[in-house]
Amino acid sequence: MDLETKCEAEIGLGAVVNALEETLRSKLDTDGFSIKLGGFGKFKVRHVRPTRRKGGFSGKVGTTAAKRKIKFSALGMLRASEIEQ
Repeated sequence: MDLETKCEAEIGLGAVVNALEETLRSKLDTDGFSIKLGGFGKFKVRHVRPTRRKGGFSGKVGTTAAKRKIKFSALGMLRASEIEQ
């Protein structure tokens, strides 16, 4: 891409981020769904089941809520630069 101004770069990057966000939102119910961006990284949806926990001082037993999390894993050159540091 031959972008001449910072504003053009922001618009282009914003469009990519919005497309990623919309795709992930539409697939939140699918456990294990992932989007791979070659050479950059992978976004993966994972579901976390509710767990029972005991409070430290009070001793009360409660249940945490079920959650959906988005995990990012670096790939390619980005991953190699993380290891070197």
